[in-house]
Amino acid sequence: MEIELIPRLKVEERIKAMTNRLELRSEQIELKQYPGSVHWHLSKRGKTGTLEVTWWPKQNRLWLQIRENREAPWQQNIVDALTEEFS
Repeated sequence: MEIELIPRLKVEERIKAMTNRLELRSEQIELKQYPGSVHWHLSKRGKTGTLEVTWWPKQNRLWLQIRENREAPWQQNIVDALTEEFS
């Protein structure tokens, strides 16, 4: 599942602040297929599942992705929070 969000000012700072506030673990990388992008794998300590967030400034595109084999119940609250933050 992929969800498009509306980028706002200071996307990276806002994502980092939300991950801290929501007590998420965050791993940050750049995706080769999206040069200049910032990609986070978000997870919860002691829980299964990964929520992916990608910010591609060059295209002004921000999206969430949940891969079928990485779904978990806790993700919906995070998706809701990010959707509210970036809508």
